Amino acid sequence: MDDDEAACRKKDPEPWRPSSDPYTGPGPHYIHPIEVQLDPGEPENAMDSKDLSTIPNDMQIPSGRIPDGWQLVACVYDGQPVRRSGTVSCYFSNLNKSKKYPFYESRYEVIVREARTGKKVATFSVPGTTNEDGDCPSVVVDSGDTIILKPLVGRTLGEKLRPFFSAAE
Repeated sequence: MDDDEAACRKKDPEPWRPSSDPYTGPGPHYIHPIEVQLDPGEPENAMDSKDLSTIPNDMQIPSGRIPDGWQLVACVYDGQPVRRSGTVSCYFSNLNKSKKYPFYESRYEVIVREARTGKKVATFSVPGTTNEDGDCPSVVVDSGDTIILKPLVGRTLGEKLRPFFSAAE
């Protein structure tokens, strides 16, 4: 089993990296975001991993601190539709065509855990936000009833994670 998947299980999570620094003392407390898709059969709905890499630069771990400098992991779960807000036209190279899809406002659940122990630090949700590439994900599994959720953007996630990053824990 992959470390990310084991660390982000909702029941009985395992430590992500037992050799990581403890979540103690004054910040910065570096946070590794992990995208979790609970149902592999579901379309990716509009959350691209590249969006998680847009967490603010000052919150990015210095390369000299990798791999043990992360003190926290942020498990980001599949988005949930909140309410329909129209349609969106998306072009997908894997389908080689443009198509209109139902478009929904969304929320993404986030569980923050200590990397070395797996202990839960916080749970919160983050609203979907339009990113600079628009509202369409880079790929889609078009099952005929596919919907597009407003995507999760790393800078929005970063704003919610900042109190944990800079905490004097």
